[in-house]
Amino acid sequence: DWSLHAKCRISRRSGDDEESVALRDEVRRVREAPVDSKTKSEFYALLAQRELAYGEHFRVLGDSRRTMDSAVVDLDMPQSVRSELGLYHLHPAILDGCFQSAAQIVPLEPDGSYSPFTYMPTHIGRLRQFSGLDDASHIYARRLTPEGDESSPELVTCQISILDSQDRVLVELSDVALTRVGRNSKQNASD
Repeated sequence: DWSLHAKCRISRRSGDDEESVALRDEVRRVREAPVDSKTKSEFYALLAQRELAYGEHFRVLGDSRRTMDSAVVDLDMPQSVRSELGLYHLHPAILDGCFQSAAQIVPLEPDGSYSPFTYMPTHIGRLRQFSGLDDASHIYARRLTPEGDESSPELVTCQISILDSQDRVLVELSDVALTRVGRNSKQNASD
C-alpha cells in the first residue's frame, strides 16, 4: 500500500506582477533602514549559543539586515554547495539556509536582544520554484504572525523567498510555521 505524503502542481509564472514589485520595495526598505545587522560570523555565533552547530557545507548565509518583522540575508555559498547546484532543484543546504534565515524574524526580546529559544520549521504551506539557483544572491524572510511585540512566541509564521541579484523571486516558501522548541539557555544554565 502507498501513502500520500506530499503533492505538488507545476506551473510557470512570467513577467513582473504587482506582487514582485511590492517585494522589491520591501527588500529595499529592509536594506535602507535595518534595526540590526549581523556579519556571517556573528550570525553563526548566535546560532551556536543555541547549540546549533553547522558544518561548512551548511554555512550558506552571509551578512544580514533586519527590521522588526523582516530580514534580508546574503547568500555566501561555499564552493562545495555552488558546485552541486545543478544536482538539485533546490539544494538541501540552501533550503536549510532559508530556515536559518528565519531566526532573524522571530520577535525581539523586550531588551532588543534575539530570542534565546530555538525555532524549528514544522510546516510549509507551499513551495514554488520559478528558476534555478545559479544567480541566487540573497534570502528575504518576512514574519506574518505573531503581530506585535510578543517575545518568544510559541509559533511564528513567515514567508521566505530566495532572490537573485535583481531581487527577482527564484523560490518562494509560503506559510512556513516555526515552532519554539526546548528550553532557552537561561533555563538550561539554572538546571
